[in-house]
Amino acid sequence: MNKLTEQYFRAAISEIKEKLEEKALFQETLHLQEMSNVRKKQTGLPVNIWIDEAETYKKGKHSKRIKFQMDKGLNFKEPTCPMMLDGTIPEKVWRKMQGQCSISKSEIKEIQTFVINNAYALDKLADQLIWKEDFFEFMIKGGDEASKEQIEILQKKTDEAVFNKKTEEALKKEE
Repeated sequence: MNKLTEQYFRAAISEIKEKLEEKALFQETLHLQEMSNVRKKQTGLPVNIWIDEAETYKKGKHSKRIKFQMDKGLNFKEPTCPMMLDGTIPEKVWRKMQGQCSISKSEIKEIQTFVINNAYALDKLADQLIWKEDFFEFMIKGGDEASKEQIEILQKKTDEAVFNKKTEEALKKEE
């Protein structure tokens, strides 16, 4: 292959990569619009977050997750960073986003603890088994590690909310 052909292919490949990254970012923005934004005042976290209440994880073909704002601003804005319900951030994503993040490691740990504390309810919310309002009522706020008793109460209230929603939906079908 001569130098001119090689340069052409390198430029073409670079352009294709750029377009794929733009498409991925566009898809990510669409998915973010389908998630519910939650103000830091509601959660007790240092940043705003987005939660899935409409099975967007299925549309996006990824694990259930939340997204968090990468700065402490009051307004909801990008960039955001995904966090799985086990509190992990995909390493590939983190390497890419790390330079855009203006929150500290301890603040990320708070978000992680919040997600782990509330994972059971967030999982049910993502599958539309509970209402968002129910989640807000019994979520464990803030980024401190919850006690075993707090987790059990959250799970019990989540299960009650699942039952209530299913009952409500069944009654509507009978009407």
